Amino acid sequence: MYKAEGKVVSLGPIESYKNGSFKKRTFVIETGGKFSNQVAISASQAKLQDLDTVEVGQMVEVTCFPTSNEYQGKWYTEVKLWKLETNGQQASDTDFVDEPF
Repeated sequence: MYKAEGKVVSLGPIESYKNGSFKKRTFVIETGGKFSNQVAISASQAKLQDLDTVEVGQMVEVTCFPTSNEYQGKWYTEVKLWKLETNGQQASDTDFVDEPF
């Protein structure tokens, strides 16, 4: 598991798969600091409700885990949401941490 803190820069739409029985939504955070990264994180099924109160520009702390799958000789990696914490504040440029993700 990995923890990261950052500003939400994008909230994607809810996507449905398998005739609507599986739903997922991807959001992107920017970690800021000297080694700023943008990280796309996906939330699915029960974790979708965690994003209901999140807005672009808000600071969040996420606990997530990467998963990889092989398909036809190629590997695909996805970062999945485990836990999301918000403080309800909009981010400023000085709110970022200085450590890389």
